[in-house]
Amino acid sequence: MDNSSTNLRFSVIIPTYNGASKISNCINSLSQQSFLPFEIIIVIDGSTDNTKQVVSGNEKKVPIKIIDQQNKGRAGARNTGAKIAKGDYLVFFDDDVVLQKATLSAFKVKIQYSDVIVGSLKEKATDETSSNFAEYCSYLHQKWDTFEEGFLNKPYITANNFLIKKSIFMAHGMFNEKLSDAEDFELAVRLFEDNIQIYYSPSIVVEHELFKSFEQYIERQIEYRKASKSLLEVNPLVEKYYNPGKVSSTKKLVYAVLRSISTNSIFENRIWDWFPNQVKFYFFSKLIFSRIVKND
Repeated sequence: MDNSSTNLRFSVIIPTYNGASKISNCINSLSQQSFLPFEIIIVIDGSTDNTKQVVSGNEKKVPIKIIDQQNKGRAGARNTGAKIAKGDYLVFFDDDVVLQKATLSAFKVKIQYSDVIVGSLKEKATDETSSNFAEYCSYLHQKWDTFEEGFLNKPYITANNFLIKKSIFMAHGMFNEKLSDAEDFELAVRLFEDNIQIYYSPSIVVEHELFKSFEQYIERQIEYRKASKSLLEVNPLVEKYYNPGKVSSTKKLVYAVLRSISTNSIFENRIWDWFPNQVKFYFFSKLIFSRIVKND
C-alpha cells in the first residue's frame, strides 16, 4: 500500500434506479464536503422516472459525470462507474444516503491503514416511521452492530459507504453482476480469501432514513433471503462465513401458525405496551422471520 501521495484522487460512484425523489439530498451533501472528490459519477440504471433531469439540475452545485444505461442492476451500475473512473480510489455510496461534512476527509485519513475501508450507516427515523418499528431497529442495532474500529476478522462490506483502491477492485473482478443483491458481501468474501485486509471505521458516517414500517422491512429481508441462495451458487466460499440454513418441518409448522397472525397491524397493537421490550422484540423477531421464510 502506497499512500505517500498528497494528491489522492477519489472517484465517488453512485448507482441509481428511479431515485429522483431522493438523490438530490445525496448530491447536496457531496457538494458540502470538507475534502472534495476528484470526480462524481452517477450511473442511472435504466430509470423510468425523471432521475436524469434531477441529477442534471444539480450540476450547478458540483460537477457530475452522468452515465445513462440500460438496467444492469446495482452491481452492473457500480461496475460501469468503476470502469470509467479516473481516481486512485473508488468510493461507493447509495443514492439515498446523506454524507456528513467530514465523510470523505475521514476516508482520506483512514487509508493510511488499508486500501479497503468500510464506514457506518446511521439510520434516522422520520415522522412517518412507526414508533414500535423505530424501537425495534434500535434494538437490532445494539444487538448486531458489534464491530469496533480496526481490521475485520470476517468478511464484511456495505456498498452504501465503502472505499477501495481501484487497482484492487479491478484485479479482483469488481462486483459480481450475476447477483441482484448482497454483491457487496460476495466481494468481501473474495477479498478476505485473498488476504486483503478490510478496515472498518464507525467514525466514517452516512445517514439513511429508516423504513417506515415493519411491512417494508420484511419485504427487504425477503429479498435478502432470496439473494443468499444465489450467493452460494455464485461463490461456494460464501458458505464458510454465512449459511442461511434450512427450516425444519417442525419449525415450518410453528412459523405457519405465527404467519397466520402476523398481519401488519399486529406490530402496532397496543397490547405490546404491556410487555417488557426484551419480550416484545423477541416476539417481533419470530413474527418477522415467519414471513421471511414463507417461500422456503
